[in-house]
Amino acid sequence: MPEGHLIHEKRTHPRVPLKIPVTYRVISEDQEYKSVQDGKNYEQAGTTIDVSMGGLYLAANQTFGSGTILRLEVTLPEVPHQFSAYAVVAWSNKTGAGLHFEAIREPDEKILKEYLEQALPIKKEEQKRA
Repeated sequence: MPEGHLIHEKRTHPRVPLKIPVTYRVISEDQEYKSVQDGKNYEQAGTTIDVSMGGLYLAANQTFGSGTILRLEVTLPEVPHQFSAYAVVAWSNKTGAGLHFEAIREPDEKILKEYLEQALPIKKEEQKRA
């Protein structure tokens, strides 16, 4: 019997393909912000490719070092509330980075969970049709 290659999925949470806007900034020990507005001057824009309860894939025009911490502001479609999170870079390449959520407020986590639970069945149904 030929030997096959098995791919073991390490993710705990299912990913949902979503392209949504994200505002982020790198959190650096060297950088001190004199005000909230000063911190906003370092914000960059990106887009998610997929999202899960454990993290997201951020498409961005820069590479990040593994372990870099980012502060995220994510705008979910049809949700009037942006959610904030801190995430760490698990891996990065020229097109973006895989991020793991490190800290997310409980109300924001609940909003994200409800949104993903609603989006997941829709995405599965779309895949069946394809």
